[in-house]
Amino acid sequence: MKEEKNLVDEAFIKSLRQEWLEKPVKIVRLKGGITNELYLVEDNEGKLYKVRIPGKKTELFIDREAEIKNLKALEITGITPKLYEYKEDTQISIIEFISGKVAKKEDFKDPKVREKAVKAIKTIHNSNVKLYNTFNIFREIERYNNLLKAYDKAILSDYPVNEMLEIVKNIEAEVHKDEPIKLVPCHNDLLPENFIFVDEKVYIIDWEYAGMNDPCFDIADFITELDNLTSDEENHIKQLYFGKEKTKEKRRVDLYKLPARLWWALWAVMQYHVSELDFDFNSYARFQFNECLKHLEMLKEKYPKVIGNISL
Repeated sequence: MKEEKNLVDEAFIKSLRQEWLEKPVKIVRLKGGITNELYLVEDNEGKLYKVRIPGKKTELFIDREAEIKNLKALEITGITPKLYEYKEDTQISIIEFISGKVAKKEDFKDPKVREKAVKAIKTIHNSNVKLYNTFNIFREIERYNNLLKAYDKAILSDYPVNEMLEIVKNIEAEVHKDEPIKLVPCHNDLLPENFIFVDEKVYIIDWEYAGMNDPCFDIADFITELDNLTSDEENHIKQLYFGKEKTKEKRRVDLYKLPARLWWALWAVMQYHVSELDFDFNSYARFQFNECLKHLEMLKEKYPKVIGNISL
């Protein structure tokens, strides 16, 4: 992340830990967060901390109590940053800052990078950690759609959102045919920048949306964030995770792609209405909706049953 001008008084950040008041620290704002205000604090011994101040109305999106409990539970995996302190009254978190190479989507064109990332994801999924909450993409989409009813139809009116919602219902019915589905600890927000490479080790950061979930959703979300992949590169990720077989699971990955993008599109529209961060949520929402349209075309070709008679 890049540095940016501080939005809050440095004295306030120093007050978060007694040792920061007593000894000199360096504080810079980190640019790149689109949910919270983020600050890097370096103490006089060179130890690095990330201070996260929740953005406006982020309680609409995130269960902070669940997130903190999940982060503590996941520490045993060695893949996540350590939680140093959580302020319940302000919901401010002080977390280990992982100093390494922040991944970009172009990095995942390299098969070795894909191998390292998938290995880290599998470490989480196979950890047997029981997270505090369950994440269900279909209920999340319903929740965001209901929240948006309180606002105007800006952005939404430019896309076939109602039709997408109907198709997502059909996708849910198709996914349910594979039950029982074993739920595992999932990140649910595997965008490239949440992978930090430190030498040969991979860390995964930002666990705000974590919960017990179908691992196929995590893989689908990961793949859709890498919108620059060729079909061979996407298949490489599926093979790294599932092996050559497990056709049923690979099918679920495909089915989850539209719900994953629609969720983030609705999330971005909500942020467009409520966020005070300096970020173009209008363009971001439109990007996500345009990605939804691409996944609709894939569904028409490979899984026409979920489209049915819905007119697009």
